[in-house]
Order: sequence, then structure tokens, then C-alpha cells
Amino acid sequence: MDDIRDILTKRRFNPPDEIVLLKKYIQINFDIDSEIINTKNTIIIKINSASVASILRTRIDKIKSELNVPKKIQIIIT
Repeated sequence: MDDIRDILTKRRFNPPDEIVLLKKYIQINFDIDSEIINTKNTIIIKINSASVASILRTRIDKIKSELNVPKKIQIIIT
């Protein structure tokens, strides 16, 4: 019987497509790094620029429809 450590080290954990798409969207459009946290009902985007956060907030509906994100998007400035 395999040890749980062996099972978990063999498994590859890929982030959901929506997370990858959001990171790419932010990187391409704003050339800024972001941290994205995926919870059950919400996607939290952490960025360190207030101006980019402001622009993203105005585009949330457009981003959700373009990238097909069904969850609520929350933006936090770090």
C-alpha cells in the first residue's frame, strides 16, 4: 500500500483554468504580478497597485464574461 506522501508527490496539482486566465489577463494588460486565491464562491485577486485595482474594479463584469468566470471576483490591494 502506498504512503500518502508518495501519492501526493506523484499527483500534479494544476490550477483551474479561470485562475490561469486571470493571471495572464492581468500580466498582459497591466504588466504587473498578481496573487490569485480561489475559494468556494470567490476569486480573490491581490495586487500591489491601487490604480490597477481601480481599473480592474471597473472591468469586473467584462472580465467575468470574457474569461467565463462564474464566481464573485474580489480585488485586494496589498
